[in-house]
Amino acid sequence: MIPEEKLPNLFDVLCKGKYESARPTECSIERINSHFGMNFPVSLVRFMQASKYYAEQFCLFDESYQSYFHIIRTNSLYKNIRRRRHGRWRYVMPRSFVLIKSNPDDRHLALDTSKYNPVTGEFGLQYWFPGYEKEFGDSYPDFNTYMRSLIEYLLREADEVRLAACEAILAAP
Repeated sequence: MIPEEKLPNLFDVLCKGKYESARPTECSIERINSHFGMNFPVSLVRFMQASKYYAEQFCLFDESYQSYFHIIRTNSLYKNIRRRRHGRWRYVMPRSFVLIKSNPDDRHLALDTSKYNPVTGEFGLQYWFPGYEKEFGDSYPDFNTYMRSLIEYLLREADEVRLAACEAILAAP
């Protein structure tokens, strides 16, 4: 099993990022937690604070609140979209979802606040497509499980140079 502290470095090598992301600050995390009325999982916050290229895959958690890719703005775009279904207006996104990854192909990754584990302080993660009211796609019990799965996939697809860099990271104490 890949240790949690090595996940950001492995991700940075494998994601092929071109632009470094502004890291979340204590102030930005506090504001985001306050906005959503919840505390984001510590593992997610630690990952984003340690990764140079986290924004290649995830919403921004920094202080660029007006950015289209910021978590607050991304969620505001989807939270209030409603469609008529069976004669009634219904919200497209389940109310328990908080998007942490938004893709142009409408395959989004959300924290599911209805799947909170009080022992670990983690939320379940669920892939979501707009318009699906039920769970759809892969789900994960916590953020680190998702990241390990993503990194294992990226390792299978990696070229020799990236694979050698990842092996060096994994071998380091």
